[in-house]
Amino acid sequence: MNRAWQHAGRAGAPQVAALAGRPDLDVLARWRDAGVTEVLFGMPDRAEGEVTGYLRGLAAKLGLPAREAPGP
Repeated sequence: MNRAWQHAGRAGAPQVAALAGRPDLDVLARWRDAGVTEVLFGMPDRAEGEVTGYLRGLAAKLGLPAREAPGP
């Protein structure tokens, strides 16, 4: 991907996004190696507390630190 980008005379590197259904560390690693720079996950259509819990669980599964949401 980067070679084609550079061969076309473009500066920098392409930003490549992928939509994922469920977090899978092996798939994410392959995508990273292929040049994916951002992965998007769908959010559940639930109450705020349930979505926050979902995000904390997703962060834990991916080995990321959970952060508190900014205040109003």
